[in-house]
Amino acid sequence: MDDRVRKYAEAMLRQYDKNKNNVLEKDEWSQMRSTWHDADTNRDGVITLDELAARMANFSRSRSGPSSSPSTTMVAAAPSGGAAAPRRSIRFLLPHERLPAGLPDWFLRKDADADGQVSMAEYARSGWSNALAEEFMKYDLNGDGIITPEECLKATSGK
Repeated sequence: MDDRVRKYAEAMLRQYDKNKNNVLEKDEWSQMRSTWHDADTNRDGVITLDELAARMANFSRSRSGPSSSPSTTMVAAAPSGGAAAPRRSIRFLLPHERLPAGLPDWFLRKDADADGQVSMAEYARSGWSNALAEEFMKYDLNGDGIITPEECLKATSGK
């Protein structure tokens, strides 16, 4: 299975697993957009990481072919008033796929929702201390509560 699909599934599990038991129960997966009941392949009432990743991989393949990843794919339409042009897919990269080179490895680990930035909640998932708050502020250069890749690179390079 594609490692990117698994990482995305891990991020979704962290986001929706409110009781932190590493599975999604019906009340948790019902909060997610779309229908997820078919991801529970063994019908035990919970969705495991493997089931979630498999559902995402199957969904991705069914929407855009076997070589695609779980990103956004669009199909170009034929120009109006002319003959039908050959259809072509346009793949847009996900935020975590557009990250610049040189980011510290902690940036990807802490970006739980894979949106390409690290929020205060993601940075200190197990709670805050004064030292951790100071560390966060070192990277959050504009003080908005979010560390962007640019802020992180600027803070780590000392510029």
